[in-house]
Amino acid sequence: MSHNMRQVFDLVDRIVVFRRGRIVANLDVKDTDGQDVVAYITGAKTGAEFEGAA
Repeated sequence: MSHNMRQVFDLVDRIVVFRRGRIVANLDVKDTDGQDVVAYITGAKTGAEFEGAA
């Protein structure tokens, strides 16, 4: 678990984003970027399969 985006992108293949104790995104690192991840973290964006989780 980390908020350090550089470290996350360097070390993992997938990113699972939690917001308020619920999963709001499950992302493949090669298909996303730091801005996208931050949008999920802040609630500006929610994955379609996780609607209602934010």
